[in-house]
Amino acid sequence: MSAAPAITGDSKRIPFRISGYILIVSSLFVLFLVAINSTWQGSSQIHTSMEIFSATIAAVVSALSFVRFYSDKSYLYLFLASGFLATTFLDGYHAIVTSSAMEGILPSAQEALIPWSWNASRCFLGVLLCMAAWPHRRDSYLMKVNRSPERIIYLIVGIVAVFCFLLFTIIPLPNAHFRDMILLSRPQEHIAGILLLIALVGFLRDGRWKTNSFEHWIVISLLIGIACQSLFMASSFGLFNIMFDIAHSLKALSYICVLVALLSSSFSLFKDERDGRAALALVLESLYEEVDARKVAEAELLQRKNQLELEVQKRTTELSETNNNLETMLYVASHDLREPLRSMQNFSSLVLDRYADKLDEKGVDFLTRIVRAGERMDRLMEEILMVSRARRMIKPNKLVGARVLIDEAVESLRGRISSTNARIEIMDTLPALYVDRVWATQIIQNLLANALKFVEPGEPPDITIEAYRVATEPNATGLAIKDRGTGVPENQSERIFGLFQRGVARSVEGTGAGLAIVRQIVDKHDGSVKVVPRQGGGSVFTVTFGAARD
Repeated sequence: MSAAPAITGDSKRIPFRISGYILIVSSLFVLFLVAINSTWQGSSQIHTSMEIFSATIAAVVSALSFVRFYSDKSYLYLFLASGFLATTFLDGYHAIVTSSAMEGILPSAQEALIPWSWNASRCFLGVLLCMAAWPHRRDSYLMKVNRSPERIIYLIVGIVAVFCFLLFTIIPLPNAHFRDMILLSRPQEHIAGILLLIALVGFLRDGRWKTNSFEHWIVISLLIGIACQSLFMASSFGLFNIMFDIAHSLKALSYICVLVALLSSSFSLFKDERDGRAALALVLESLYEEVDARKVAEAELLQRKNQLELEVQKRTTELSETNNNLETMLYVASHDLREPLRSMQNFSSLVLDRYADKLDEKGVDFLTRIVRAGERMDRLMEEILMVSRARRMIKPNKLVGARVLIDEAVESLRGRISSTNARIEIMDTLPALYVDRVWATQIIQNLLANALKFVEPGEPPDITIEAYRVATEPNATGLAIKDRGTGVPENQSERIFGLFQRGVARSVEGTGAGLAIVRQIVDKHDGSVKVVPRQGGGSVFTVTFGAARD
């Protein structure tokens, strides 16, 4: 719940407001001094008219305060509404029972009934204004008592009103005039004056009167009310005299000040709402413009995206055609180059076989080198063709047991395994893989061939083949081929998979294309191949083939 009305106004008004308060107090004091010696004498009819007018103003103030309370749930408005509602009933009752028509009907004389019934509404209003002026104690107490404190306030107001009605109707009241002395003729009036003074201190201490027009008018109302009670009515020596009538006029004026406070507060709310609507309209207009700009930007981005996609698709198609042309050219060139190469090999071998005895040692060495170079060139051509065929391989979708692939690769290398006295250990638990059987066998064959080739001099190859799995990667399933050979330096672990790249000196026979072929075949299987050092020496080649099954 909000504690008070919204703060409006300008702090520059503070000196003017203080000057206004001083002027009001001074004017009331001057009026008191002028009226003290007046012989004016009113009547019961004038008194009844003023009370009816005051009750009417109080009813309007109460209604407006209730509207404000139920619109923003401020306890300040709740106490104003409740206080002026009780004041409406008590002042109206006061106007009726003190009229000339009721004289002699009630048990109390007019000289006692009029002052006491007057003071009842003023004291009760003073109590509720004190509650309204001290928000911290008021709000904390009410929230502890009940989540709907207005019910308690309404109950208290009803009980007090009924009590006063019964009191003034049934019980004879004592004389309200004690002595003809200024400020002490009716000393009970100072009770309401003190309550209004406490409320004034609370509002001044709160400080919102400095910029808030609502509390500014409440302060004016309290200044007038205090003067009404403790200055004029306390100095009234009898009924309907000048002090009596001025006090009733000031009471009505204090009610009017509260009415002005409510109207000014409502005007400020309407003004703030109008300004808020204008600001909101500007914000909405800015948002609409921003949305339109974003839509234009999104349309431009979409258009650019479509253009880029078309351009990428076009470039991809061109690149694919270029690659296909290059692969076709590579295949044709390798195939056609092998014919003259084989002729060179054959004729060099014939010369070496038939005329070796007619050549000196250098001539035989030269021919031998030519034959070996031709053989190496032939192997290079063969591996280039294999790379080209691997690039054109269709993605496999057949399930093949890994043991079948390993057995076929070992069988193709049987002669080299025997000649090197190699030991190959194949573990029992191996997966079934979705692979191209021929190409997957080629992968294992190339990796085994390297393990047989790259060993320390005089040491037989020692190879272990087992399943390879990575728990965090469902598709990382394949084989691990471990050897105890010369190993691969860590800085060469990626380079050796390039075409014609080798991780060792050229003293070891080979073309450097075997691992490049492995990489091409693995890529077509949506797998991967890598090498890491093996603890104790050697290397571990791991190769995966995408989806697999145990």
